[in-house]
Amino acid sequence: LMLASIVFPAFCFLLFYNFEFFTFIFSNKYVEATPIFIICLFVLPLRITNFTAVLQSYKRSDLIVKGAAIDLLIVIILMIILFPALELKGLALAFVLSTYVQAAYYLWHTGKLINKPVSYFFPFKKLLLIMLVSITTIACGYLLLRIFIYPYNFIGGIITCSFLILYLLWYNYRKGLRAAAE
Repeated sequence: LMLASIVFPAFCFLLFYNFEFFTFIFSNKYVEATPIFIICLFVLPLRITNFTAVLQSYKRSDLIVKGAAIDLLIVIILMIILFPALELKGLALAFVLSTYVQAAYYLWHTGKLINKPVSYFFPFKKLLLIMLVSITTIACGYLLLRIFIYPYNFIGGIITCSFLILYLLWYNYRKGLRAAAE
């Protein structure tokens, strides 16, 4: 939850401010790559945890290797299907979709291994709430800050995102302290 408190607002910021971010980092020269960047962003929410940590601790590298092989097979199949229709965007989408399948595979096997439902160790509802708060806050900030010209709207977005991250970290830290005290 703590890492989601950083990653989810950052994801939403980059989703809404992708053009401003790309222009700031790379200049207008690479603006045509923005759609590929947006598709690749959707891997970011998965980076809140190491999906193989429990499998590693239980010495189940066989499941990790199978997950990697499944990921590779799916990405190749999806690339063959998606590239003709979407070109480079299809390649990016293939990687994103296969990564989600791989994460689900690891979560499912982790649940089987510890004999618990995935929701026991992966708090979907809390993560969804953090994502909804992030989307709502960043989207509202984006809409309100559109009246300003670049770079002021971008700076306002950075400030909004930073405050949201600090608030979510503080909130989850306090919640963790309360849970530890009980």
